[in-house]
Amino acid sequence: METIPFNVAVLFYPSCYYSQDQYIAIPTLILIGSKDDWTPADRCVELDKVVSNPEMLELVVYDGAYHDFDRQKQGYRTYLGHVLKYNIK
Repeated sequence: METIPFNVAVLFYPSCYYSQDQYIAIPTLILIGSKDDWTPADRCVELDKVVSNPEMLELVVYDGAYHDFDRQKQGYRTYLGHVLKYNIK
């Protein structure tokens, strides 16, 4: 039996690939912005539809939020062509 070293996971703006990530073994919270152009939220929305254990995944999509929405010191900038913007009020 494989040992999982974590009891829960919290993911900020992950790259969701529903074809690979659909088997979630621990309770997982995904926090992502609807305007994230680096790790698009639509992939996580698709993952939420096909995850093998729906009770293991909670998805929160913040309307109007960009990548790095939780990093207050960043303010607004672009990096490698992607918008990074603090959005928590």
